[in-house]
Amino acid sequence: MKKFLAVLPMALYILSLVSLCWGQEVIRVAIMQGQKSIKISGGDICITDCLSGQIFGLGNNGALVVIEEGENGLKINRVPVPYSHLSISSGNGILQVDEKGFRGKVEVVKENRDGFLVINELNLEDYLVGVINQEVSSEWDMEALKAQAVAARTYALFQKANRKDSLYHLESTVMDQVYNGSDSEDQRSLQAVKETEGEVIVYQNEIIPAVYHSCCGGKTEPATFVFQFGSPLQQSVTCRFCSDFPRYFWELKVSHDEIKKRLTMEGYQIASIKEIKVRKRSETNRALDILISGKGGEIKIAGKDLRRILGFDRLRSTNFIIKNNRKSTQFIGIGYGHGVGLCQWGTKKMAESGYTYRQVIQYYYPFGEIKKIY
Repeated sequence: MKKFLAVLPMALYILSLVSLCWGQEVIRVAIMQGQKSIKISGGDICITDCLSGQIFGLGNNGALVVIEEGENGLKINRVPVPYSHLSISSGNGILQVDEKGFRGKVEVVKENRDGFLVINELNLEDYLVGVINQEVSSEWDMEALKAQAVAARTYALFQKANRKDSLYHLESTVMDQVYNGSDSEDQRSLQAVKETEGEVIVYQNEIIPAVYHSCCGGKTEPATFVFQFGSPLQQSVTCRFCSDFPRYFWELKVSHDEIKKRLTMEGYQIASIKEIKVRKRSETNRALDILISGKGGEIKIAGKDLRRILGFDRLRSTNFIIKNNRKSTQFIGIGYGHGVGLCQWGTKKMAESGYTYRQVIQYYYPFGEIKKIY
């Protein structure tokens, strides 16, 4: 039913890369949540209702589709349709979603009245090419990029198995792996993924949760202090490679009023803040438990939760000491990230020092081994 699609002139982003003949593994990534409206364009657009399989919209080259939230479903170019789960694909395999390129297909799912969810389903290896430049820089040594590709592939497949009954396997943010579509692809990222195609890290023949972070600050953290899984990531590794990280040392000063406000938004109750102190530390000196005291009693909170509440980019790790002032608290710390698994800036230095990507993986995941699964 072509009346749904208004064909408007639009200069499409031209990608220099083409999808290779990868393995058949696919991944589903939540790229937007709580959307009220999106614009999708591409060549030979096909729209399908995921429940019935009915194809009800076809657009020719350069078609622009505007999808909005509707009362009883969705609206396509302002026309209400009684569908709540749509699949959109393009004849050339690339869609522009709000002017960002995405390979594979895009699904729009209206679950409630708080907007809709947008999912990108694509080949796993294509996804990884788009991840590289979001997580590190493709200008790094190739061995570092290959180590990142193996870790990212392993983590993606672990989450796919872990979330097999969910609408999607991964988020496109720091909550999983940062992914922003195909626009960040380049030849070096493609090379790193292609030269490690199908390689994952396993322990006792099982894919491990190969988490990673920016800079460990000298020692990685056992997984049990941060995540709900343990072996083979229980072991802490001394890292002498990441001190070149530009923000290795950091400080953050936060007013007690702001901390109180943020805690209140998360459901914690305290009248005012007088003192913040670390009650318990991990074996790598990271803050596990924190006590916040003041008028109205005390709040006990995990260090990782306080970091989330204050902002991952601000409270850059839980490896800090605290200085309390009358109206504010100062955090003085080292490193960036949760500290578990592969240290990205350590990987960079190791690669520059002549280590291969396999040696890097073995160093940060000492119980793991690389296995090619396809």
